[in-house]
Amino acid sequence: MPALDASGTWSGARLGRDVVLLYLSPPTDSPAARPERWPAGFASVTAGPDASVEAEIALPERAFQV
Repeated sequence: MPALDASGTWSGARLGRDVVLLYLSPPTDSPAARPERWPAGFASVTAGPDASVEAEIALPERAFQV
């Protein structure tokens, strides 16, 4: 299964939690009628003050299907 890795740094002074969202969009020459972009995956991350975190978002095969 394809996946995307994303990283970020939490700049808050306390422990924080966030959700990383991944959207896909069709190629510009696609004949398929699709929305301009659609949600394809997400990951929840938790980080301490000034900590860097990485999130891996798995992309199911259906995210690429018309």
